[in-house]
Amino acid sequence: MERLRSAPKLKASEAAINAAEGKREAAEAKHYPQLAVASNNFMIDKDIDVDLSGVRDAVGRIDPAAAARIKDVTLQDRNFGSLDAVLKYPLYTGGRISAGVEVADSAIEASRQAREHTYEELLLELVQRYYGVRLAEEALAVQQAAASGLRQHQSNAGKLEQEGQIANVERLSAEVAAAEADREASVAERNLIMARQALASLLDGQDMPPPQVEIPNIASLPPLRRFISGTQGNNAQLKQLAATRKQAESAVGAVKGAYLPAVNLLAVRSMANYNLVDVWPEWTVAATISLPLFDGGERRGKLHQANARLEQVGQTYEQARRDMDLLVEQRYHELENAQEQIRTLRRTRELSDESLRAQQKAFSEGMARSLDVVDAQNMRSKVLLADLGARYTALTNYAALMLVSGQGPALEDWLRKTQESRP
Repeated sequence: MERLRSAPKLKASEAAINAAEGKREAAEAKHYPQLAVASNNFMIDKDIDVDLSGVRDAVGRIDPAAAARIKDVTLQDRNFGSLDAVLKYPLYTGGRISAGVEVADSAIEASRQAREHTYEELLLELVQRYYGVRLAEEALAVQQAAASGLRQHQSNAGKLEQEGQIANVERLSAEVAAAEADREASVAERNLIMARQALASLLDGQDMPPPQVEIPNIASLPPLRRFISGTQGNNAQLKQLAATRKQAESAVGAVKGAYLPAVNLLAVRSMANYNLVDVWPEWTVAATISLPLFDGGERRGKLHQANARLEQVGQTYEQARRDMDLLVEQRYHELENAQEQIRTLRRTRELSDESLRAQQKAFSEGMARSLDVVDAQNMRSKVLLADLGARYTALTNYAALMLVSGQGPALEDWLRKTQESRP
């Protein structure tokens, strides 16, 4: 199970958590001052001059030559610029920054629950594939035993035909049954190969056939209500949806904050300039208040979208909660049916073994047909395969119940104990 930690799907989920944490850091950073260097270049319609025509006229009445030397004074060239250090500190944003942090926190929680759900899916898949290999191995053993028995029956039929105790059609029936049994054994062998490949694919290409251990039986089944209550409080999918709903609620708060004014503290320190008058201040401090009065309905549209998203997530959560309850009940009843089938097949298996022995003995004494032996052998194989299938169904449904009710660690411990207790 440790190899699941390196599965690409799980690593992708962890990367999503890292991305959400990075987004949270970015949202939290908006609480702090922002310092930037700004280069400003301006061009105005004309130079800013001081008109001295009145002075020239007055002087001209006394000394025309001196008046001619008096020119207008340019205070500011039409082209100028500056290099400034700008500090901006948000004092009040209508709760938008705090809401953004809450959105990011909820996104992190949703990503963590998504990773947990991914791991649970992988764990269930491991149980299915791991014991699927064991199921395929035992199914192959059953088919090979059936093929061996029918080949022996074919040999016995051939000898009895030579002795004139049975007709040729009886020997032909035995040959057909043996050939069919060989074909089914070959199919079972190919199924085993595919099951092992599926397990190796899940475990990063490392082929790990399970040890020779039987598919574990479910000794005791807790009551249904325990699984249902565990699902409501511990299911990773429901927790993910709950976090997403919290995220949507915070997003509504962030959009509502756009209707409130924003107050910022602004400080500017001049670092360099060109074509600026000497009286230009070296530093400036200001408090700014901004309140959008008209934005063409953008805020209204975003608020409508946020409220609709909240309603969507809320309804999705409610539907998922109901679906989980139904899923738990379905899995539980399937598990009960499988356990009942196992109990029934235990007696049926004894009867099929006894029937096969009786038909083989009767055939050797000329008291039964070849078809009777074939039917008894096929019935025995059918019962054995049904028992394997029921045990596998019970195990996989039990694993699914444990995972959907948030008992993944308990399932892992139980699986480890079944492996450690093998002979």
